Amino acid sequence: MQYVVASALSTRRVDLASFYDEPLDDPAVLAMAAKVVCPPDEKSDFPTHFPGEVAVQLADGQSLRRRIPASYGTPENPMSETDVTAKFMSNAARRLPGEQAQQLAKAVEQLDQLDRISPILDACTAAAP
Repeated sequence: MQYVVASALSTRRVDLASFYDEPLDDPAVLAMAAKVVCPPDEKSDFPTHFPGEVAVQLADGQSLRRRIPASYGTPENPMSETDVTAKFMSNAARRLPGEQAQQLAKAVEQLDQLDRISPILDACTAAAP
């Protein structure tokens, strides 16, 4: 958890690249991780919901705190279509060329209109390098 929080604060995102493409020993992220404390969440109703809270103590003494009662992407806190598509593209583009990943995204978006699944299967087949 310390690495995830530090990565989010240092790079403003956490995605698969955070764990596979970027160095896991980045000094800035590790220095931030050393400052992260993860106490038990006494207010949590897990596993009913997946809450989260972050409290940040700034160098000037100011404290910032934000609590979210349910994780982003859950039924209680659904992701926007734009964010779903962006997350999909970020992940799919790790294995498929960008245009092919877009083709797959479009095929999935039109799933209810397809009379057969071959457009999806075709789009899932990675092009030879």
